[in-house]
Amino acid sequence: MIDPFRMCAVPRVRFGRGEAASIGDEAKSLDMTRPMLLADPGLSGAGVLAPVTDGLDAAGVEFCLYEDVEPNPSDPSITRAQAFYEANDCSGIIAVGGGSAIDTAKAMGALLANGGKISDYYGADTVEKSIPPFITVPTTAGTGSEVTRASIITDIERGTKSSIHSDALYADVAVVDSSLLATLTTIPRVSISFRRISID
Repeated sequence: MIDPFRMCAVPRVRFGRGEAASIGDEAKSLDMTRPMLLADPGLSGAGVLAPVTDGLDAAGVEFCLYEDVEPNPSDPSITRAQAFYEANDCSGIIAVGGGSAIDTAKAMGALLANGGKISDYYGADTVEKSIPPFITVPTTAGTGSEVTRASIITDIERGTKSSIHSDALYADVAVVDSSLLATLTTIPRVSISFRRISID
C-alpha cells in the first residue's frame, strides 16, 4: 500500500537565452502595475539588470528598484524590504539574483500577505496566505531557489539560520535566461596528486 503524499505544481518556467525580454509581458499577465524589482547589490553596475529593466520598459511596466539585499538575509533586512514595498505602493515582486535575493523576496512576501514578524513562520507550512504576484529571475546556478518553496533567514537575535517552507512561497513564473549567467566566474581547476607511503 502506498503511504499518503502531497504534490504541488512548481512555478511555470521560461527557459532560454534572451527570455528576460519577456518579463514585462509576464508582469502584465500577473496584473503587476508597479512591481518591486528586488535585486542583488551590484547587478546594475555589472549590466546584468539591463535585459530585465529593458523588458519592463518595453511593456510599459513601471517598477521600483530595490538593491539593498543582504547576503544571507537577516530578519531586519526582510523588514526593510517590506517597508520599501509598502512605501512605494508596489503590486508584485520580481526578484533578480541568487538565493539571497529570492529568499528575501519570499520572506518579505510572507509578511506582506500574512502580517506578523518573520519568526512567526519558521518551520513548515506556517504561511497560510499566498504572497503577492511573484517572478523569479536567477543570475546564479546553485540552489534552484527560483523554483522552490523555501526561504532561509539569518535570525540575528537567536544567532541562527532558520527556514520557512510553504507552498504559499512558490513563484508564479521563473524566467531562466542563460545570458544572465554568462559573466559568472568559474572556479579554477585544482590538481591534486597523491603519493603512496609505505608503513613498515
